Amino acid sequence: VFIDIEIVSANPEVVNEIRKNATEALSSLALKSIELNIITPKIPEEKSNSRSGKNIAPQVKNFIMVSSGKGGVGKSTTTVNLAISMAKMGKRVGILDADIYGPNIPRMLGETKTQPEVVGQRLKPILTHGVYMMSMGVLIEEGQGLMWRG
Repeated sequence: VFIDIEIVSANPEVVNEIRKNATEALSSLALKSIELNIITPKIPEEKSNSRSGKNIAPQVKNFIMVSSGKGGVGKSTTTVNLAISMAKMGKRVGILDADIYGPNIPRMLGETKTQPEVVGQRLKPILTHGVYMMSMGVLIEEGQGLMWRG
């Protein structure tokens, strides 16, 4: 007898538990041979989003992206709250505010007047409330428009 069981978990503990329970239940049926196949979902390969295919920030252990297709739902508020909470827990935290239409992170962190320090040809993130922060909001004056080329 051939039996395929398709499950939604790829967790090895779940697979082992289902295999054990199914084997126990089938053993009471007095079958000559049983071939049990547990089918698990395929786990997608992790891919880099950089053009080179390499991790562009290997020194960063974890990334959390806060996003939404709708405005005014609390993305910036959530980001600041998560960042400050993790910093208070002793984690090293950085925020990259990539919002070009309404970069609110500097205002929420009280850093609208602070300019990032230039080190060589790089901008050094601003450290505030234990969080490193870089935002378009610190690169342009408040109320100033921004035009992108390309």
